[in-house]
Amino acid sequence: MSDTEVTPNVIGADPRTAPSPFDRTTTDIILRSSDNVDFNVFSQILIAASPFFETMFELPQPSPSPSRGQAQPKYGKPIVQVSENSMTLETLLRICYPIVQRDVETLEEVESSLRAAMKFEMELPIAVLTDRLEALTYRLPLQAWAVACRLNLEDVAKLAASQLSLCDLENCTPQLLEGVPAGHYYRLHRYLSITPIPESYQLLTPPSSCPTAPSESIDSLLPSPYTVVEVPTPDIVCRSSDDVDFHAHRTVLLLSSSVLSQMIATGDDRSPIRFEEHSRVLRPLLESCYPMSDSVWPKIPSDPFEQMSLLAALEKYNITTHGHHTRTALEHIWEADTAPRNPMRAYCAAIRAGETCSAKVAAQYVLEMDPVETAYVPEMETMPAISYHRLLTYSDTCRRVAAEHCRDILDSLARLEPTRRPDTSPTHGTIRATSMQPAARKVVSWVAEAQAEPAAASQKTSPPLLAWVLRRVEELVSDVERRPTGWSLACNIHVATLFVEATRAEERVWCCRCQVIAEALSLVRDWSNRLDATIDNVRASFH
Repeated sequence: MSDTEVTPNVIGADPRTAPSPFDRTTTDIILRSSDNVDFNVFSQILIAASPFFETMFELPQPSPSPSRGQAQPKYGKPIVQVSENSMTLETLLRICYPIVQRDVETLEEVESSLRAAMKFEMELPIAVLTDRLEALTYRLPLQAWAVACRLNLEDVAKLAASQLSLCDLENCTPQLLEGVPAGHYYRLHRYLSITPIPESYQLLTPPSSCPTAPSESIDSLLPSPYTVVEVPTPDIVCRSSDDVDFHAHRTVLLLSSSVLSQMIATGDDRSPIRFEEHSRVLRPLLESCYPMSDSVWPKIPSDPFEQMSLLAALEKYNITTHGHHTRTALEHIWEADTAPRNPMRAYCAAIRAGETCSAKVAAQYVLEMDPVETAYVPEMETMPAISYHRLLTYSDTCRRVAAEHCRDILDSLARLEPTRRPDTSPTHGTIRATSMQPAARKVVSWVAEAQAEPAAASQKTSPPLLAWVLRRVEELVSDVERRPTGWSLACNIHVATLFVEATRAEERVWCCRCQVIAEALSLVRDWSNRLDATIDNVRASFH
């Protein structure tokens, strides 16, 4: 049934009559709003104003049936039930009628009335309400941009964007961004960030050359029919949404899931059981019904959206017997491969599936992208803008706290003074790096590089080794400020501690002037720990 036709009366109180001039009995048709208000109107005015109504009135309408609860004619006039409320309907009709217009003050009223005018193809109301929306962009640009996004009004969206700055986006709320896709928000953010703005730049249209994820051909992987496991005498056929048949065992499916048991019990033994899932999802789903060793995992699809579909299917069909094994495999593959390989696409997939934990994992890897704001995938066109806004807020918060910690470590190093001990011709030891971790070997190579620099240790200020540490830490700080995950730090806790102990040991592996670099690296160690802890706190609050 369409949302505008002759329909049953609204259950409840008797319909009210709309105010003048829509209360006249000389009219020939009644429009009944969703909140049960009757508007007495002339069909010829509706026909002149709206091709939608013109076409509808040309079609023969069936006689109302009281047995089906349909509204009987009122005053001999047919009743047309519409899905719009009385305020929206009155606004449209007043614009169409040759009467004094009523001011449309709020964006909410403009949006609902303009949406209805576009639905009914009313040319004059569309023009009048679009002008009103453009006027409101100067007072409420962010809200007007959101309305333009929902109604797909490119010119209004550009006008509103011209009144905005990046700082204004901090005021976005779930209510404001409701119904706005992340792709629109991404293009607005880019629009406010780039200079100059190309004349052809579109706020509401995805780029025509946007990359698409490669699709894996199921035909090359799974012949139909396909046997789920190599066990003799399969006795039931499960058919995927793409018409791939899987031969399985009835008893196994009955024991693994109460939902599958119900599907089998109500199905036809001679026909395949139909599933809504794609074959790349149905295969590991059915494999999850069979016992598996810990070293053997089901065939997990590589696409993040299919992985999330598999996770949802495990819940949907309540695969409890061996489903935990598949869930463990999914979590491992998601964190070790899927999220690092394409973090933004993985984030979109997790958001679409409502998997908050998986989204948080993907968001951590999104921070490794430089810069986050330029990362785009086509799936953002169907992801809610509020989820993308929260991701950018998460990134900005991590950058801010990372910058604060970076300033702290640089200030601490700047205040660091070498501790001098009497020089007794120390013997420099040799560091063996072959048995160290990669991060430790990098630190050792830095030390060797620093010792190879021109000697100026006799100076009481700005010793070369401290200057070297500062340069290296500044490199780390630059990397952390761009990708605030804390994972890119090269300094190892145990190595930094070893440096401090070596300068104070009786054997004196290094001379006393090396103590300053050891203490500096110890500060870097403490800084990295604090930074990681702070980022973890931000991550925990991300939703």
